[in-house]
Amino acid sequence: MKKRLPITHWTVRAISVCQVFGALTGIIRGLFAMWASDQGNTLPNAVIILLYLATGIAATALWFEEEPGLQWMRWLVALQIPFVQSVHNGYLFFAGATGIVYGGSRFGIQTFIGAGCEIRLRSPAPFTLPFAIGVNALALTMFVVLSHVDLGLSLWPSTSSAIPPTTGE
Repeated sequence: MKKRLPITHWTVRAISVCQVFGALTGIIRGLFAMWASDQGNTLPNAVIILLYLATGIAATALWFEEEPGLQWMRWLVALQIPFVQSVHNGYLFFAGATGIVYGGSRFGIQTFIGAGCEIRLRSPAPFTLPFAIGVNALALTMFVVLSHVDLGLSLWPSTSSAIPPTTGE
């Protein structure tokens, strides 16, 4: 039997705070990148901003113990798990913090705090590594924790049943 965590558990709260911080950082970085874009191609930056906006909304809903927040947070954290890079293609997305363990032409570990999103398809500017594939270990850990969260459990007493009903005698 899997151990279930209450949604008010401190690890769930920490994930929520980390994701909100990363989402705010990602939105700010995306806006700066959009304003600095001299090529007139702002659509990728707008999509990235929307992705970070969804992350922030889901993390806030998770904090307030909403079921859609938990479900969306699971999906958005799952998007942060893979890291793939070849000479002209690559994918990296993280909000809050990351700990990437990768292998390929080189092996290593990279950690970052903040936000980062890099989606390249057939880019003319090559990456620094010829080939690497990896896992964001921190996002994988967050995903495992969120998969054990039970919305029905809470560490706080329920406010709806705090006052027992009267019988009218």
